[in-house]
Formats: sequence, C-alpha cells, structure tokens
Amino acid sequence: MSMRLLGSGGLFMVYILLFARDGLKKLLRRPRHLLTLAGFALFGMITNQLFYLLAVRMTNPGTATVMQCLQIVIIMVYSCVTSRRMPRRREIIGTGLAFLGTLLIATGGDPTTLSIPPMGLAMGLLCAIGGACICIIPAKILPEYGSMTVTGLAMFGAGIGMSAVVRPWQNMPVMDGTGWFALALLTVVGSFLAYSLYMQGVKEIGSVRASLIGTIEPLSATVSSVIVLGTVFMPTDLIGFALIIAMVFLTV
Repeated sequence: MSMRLLGSGGLFMVYILLFARDGLKKLLRRPRHLLTLAGFALFGMITNQLFYLLAVRMTNPGTATVMQCLQIVIIMVYSCVTSRRMPRRREIIGTGLAFLGTLLIATGGDPTTLSIPPMGLAMGLLCAIGGACICIIPAKILPEYGSMTVTGLAMFGAGIGMSAVVRPWQNMPVMDGTGWFALALLTVVGSFLAYSLYMQGVKEIGSVRASLIGTIEPLSATVSSVIVLGTVFMPTDLIGFALIIAMVFLTV
C-alpha cells in the first residue's frame, strides 16, 4: 500500500508540476484548505485503501468491494444531517436493504453464525467509512483547485505518511516479473487512473451520482474474482450483493 500510494502520488505530482502549478501555489497559501487536504489524506485515502486491502485479504475482492458500497448509506446520513431534513421513504427502504444484504453476506442466511471472519466484516465497514470520507471531505475544495491537484497531493502525502510508519524498504517482498507487473498495474490503473477519473466525476456530478455510477465496481470485482481467482460465492452472497446494489439506486 505504501508503494502504491507513493507511486501513484508521484505520477500525480508530475502532472501537477507540469500543468497545475498555479493551483498548487494557491493551495499551499491556504492553511484551512491544507487542513482539509490532510483530513482527506488520513481519513479518506489511507482509511479507504488500508481497510479495503485488509477486507480483500480476509474475505475476497467481490465481498470487500460490495461492502465498500455501504458508503452511500453514510453519505446519505451525512446529507440528511447537513441539509436538516428527514430521510425520504426510498432512502429508508434502501438502508433496510443495505442492512439485510450485509446480514446475508456476513451470516450466509443463518443469523446464529458468521460466514465471513468478524474482522473481515469490520474491515469492510471501515472501508465504507473511508470511501464516504473520500467523497465528503474534499467536496468544497475540489472545484477551486481541481481533482488532480487535490487527489494528487492527498495521495502523495498519504504515501509519505504510510512509508514513514511501515518503512517498505525494510520489508520488501521478493517478487518475480509477474509480481512487479501486478504492482505497476495496481499503481497506474488501480490508483492513478481510477482516483483521478473518480474524483473528476465527484467534481462534475457530485458525490452521490458518482457513487451511483461506481456501483459497476462490485459487479466487475465479483465477476473477475470468479474468472481469475476461482472464488465461489454462495447464493446468499449473490442475493446480498444484489440488495446492496439495489440500495444504491434507491438512495440516490
């Protein structure tokens, strides 16, 4: 994760220094906005990526990605509180579907047992909180400085912070060519391109609509888990996935 953040953050910094230096200089002179950026890096970037990867490790990519979709419930609650309004009927129904879907995934339909590790469930829920923070925290500064500048600085700062704690140069795993290719793909496609395009979407159409379009991610993660990794999902898992995706469409 440290290498992923540093690598993709470095790519963002190259772009910023070449094409967005004015926005960078402007942002560096605004302490309040720098504080927002630090919160985005810590509670958004680090929280989301760390707990997502832990959820993948403890469960599987499909389950972790669907759990991440619960961020829309958090965003909905935040929107209700900040707008001082009661949830709409479809939002209440959607929240109920999200709860039922999570229950099915976690228990396999038997409320007396857990079909996934308790820590895997916890990591998925924390990942959803981080995903919500990615949408909520930088929303006010994105229009002023641009998605590339805000995302890039947060990612690079998060990479530096994580590296200071983890010290990846002291714990470098032995990888063959396939491993390095996978890391490069994760850095360039899974981080640099994914975050730059997603945050541009948040800037253009708002956090709620961007989250709605992002519901294709659980589908792609589930299908690729089956095809590439041979993951086997129970019928209750698939029903739970469907309920959570239905929740997103109802609550937006």
